[in-house]
Amino acid sequence: MTVYRIRLTDGTTHTLNASRMVAGHEELLFQSSRTDGWHTTQSWQRHRVEAVRRRITEVNGSWQWIPVRLDDIG
Repeated sequence: MTVYRIRLTDGTTHTLNASRMVAGHEELLFQSSRTDGWHTTQSWQRHRVEAVRRRITEVNGSWQWIPVRLDDIG
C-alpha cells in the first residue's frame, strides 16, 4: 500500500496508507481496495489541502517523500 503525507492549509499533517488517491474537482479521496470494491478511507475538500507527498522506497531500503503536484491531478 502507498503511504501518503497530506499537509492541510491549517498547518496540520496527516500520514496514511491508501491504495490510490482519486482527485475530484472539489475533493481528494484516499481509497483502499477490498474484495467488494474500492472504499474511501479518508477524504478532504481540495481547497483545504496545501500539499501531498508520496513515499517511495529505494532498492537499498531507504525511502523519500516525492511531491504530488495537485495541479496535475483531477
